[in-house]
Amino acid sequence: GEVQPPEAGPKSAAECGRLEREIALLDALEGCPPDRLETVHGGFVLGCLQQRLAGGAGAPGPGGAEVKRAVEEFFGLKPLAADAADEDGLPEEAEDFSLPDEL
Repeated sequence: GEVQPPEAGPKSAAECGRLEREIALLDALEGCPPDRLETVHGGFVLGCLQQRLAGGAGAPGPGGAEVKRAVEEFFGLKPLAADAADEDGLPEEAEDFSLPDEL
């Protein structure tokens, strides 16, 4: 029998748009592993991704929540709880600390 080539290209405009967004996200993630969104520097990483996805100086980009949701969906990450997103990794209890009177 004759071998048929697979169907080329997306089936709909919606699928095409989704693929374009995924490619843009992958380009923006170059050098920014998605697991860094869950670290102390997550806000900085998110800001960098937003700027990269905006495409140019002064161009409006996607919001932080939209970028974070796209990364979570693309990589199959579970969403962070609202309170977990604000954690800084430091202990909650304050520790007593004092310098000696003399060095």
